Amino acid sequence: MKVHDLHYIYQLRIELRGIQPPVWRRLVVRNSANLGEIHAYLQIAMGWQDCHLHQFVCADVAYGKSEELKNEKDYRISQLLKSEGDSLLYEYDFGDGWQHEVKLERISPFNTKQEFPLCVGGKRAAPPEDIGGVPGYEMCLQALANRDDPENEDILKFVAEDFDPDYFDMDDVNDNLRRHRKGI
Repeated sequence: MKVHDLHYIYQLRIELRGIQPPVWRRLVVRNSANLGEIHAYLQIAMGWQDCHLHQFVCADVAYGKSEELKNEKDYRISQLLKSEGDSLLYEYDFGDGWQHEVKLERISPFNTKQEFPLCVGGKRAAPPEDIGGVPGYEMCLQALANRDDPENEDILKFVAEDFDPDYFDMDDVNDNLRRHRKGI
């Protein structure tokens, strides 16, 4: 299905590249949402803190906030993802290099009774901020498995004591999306 107007919703699957087992989220958004809004939704869904640079890349064109990029607020998600199966790259924290594949799974008629955005699925916690990208996160997972080993103290300083890599709370994500929607 192709979409050329503003009366549809998109089901997006967001998967963090390079992490096994996968860390992913499924969001339902209005196809009229601009990339700045999609960035905010992804930050909330992944549990990131929005304290690093980011960009979207589609067909070798980069979108974001900086002057070197096309302004993300000037482009709707429907201008980049037009058909089911289309995807783009969302990169967050250029130092750690977190790359997310954002794939358009489904296009559905707009439902006026539903509030958007909405998280409808996901697995596992996103890695902690500033952990050192995929290699740093792999070391973090090894340290978490051996918390009592004194050699792991330095790595565990960057991780909340209650961090559980397998934990994902969809209700919490939706509460945060609802607060964002209401400007709270």
